[in-house]
Amino acid sequence: MRTETLAEVLASHPRVVMTGYPEVGKTTLAQNQNDGRLLVHLDKVMEEHGFLDTPREALKLLAGVDRWLVEGTLGYRLLRFGLKNELFEEPRKPLSAVVLVTSKVAVRAEHRALNKGFEKILRETLPLLKIAGVPVFVIEGRPKP
Repeated sequence: MRTETLAEVLASHPRVVMTGYPEVGKTTLAQNQNDGRLLVHLDKVMEEHGFLDTPREALKLLAGVDRWLVEGTLGYRLLRFGLKNELFEEPRKPLSAVVLVTSKVAVRAEHRALNKGFEKILRETLPLLKIAGVPVFVIEGRPKP
């Protein structure tokens, strides 16, 4: 895992999934750094289609798109679903990079279960990303007051 800014990652990787714990600044980073590519907010996809269908519906939005940025805590589920079903491989547009947004902020009680799921799936997914040759970058999120 390497550390870079989101702007640096986007400059060299056309198809990026950005994920991390809740409330670390993923949406803010995506909105401030987006360079005109399709921006998919997984929270909005979940609101429209529900938790279970979020990965499948998000991938539908990406079909045939050359440059995209998907952001949201549920990005970990999208990664697992996409890797498991070979949806990031040719002839589809392959995943270029993953960005993990971190923060030193204390975890809120209501996020603990989600964070455990995030960590479990990330442990499963990171080795698969390495095998697939997908670089993973770590970016420090915004500090909370």
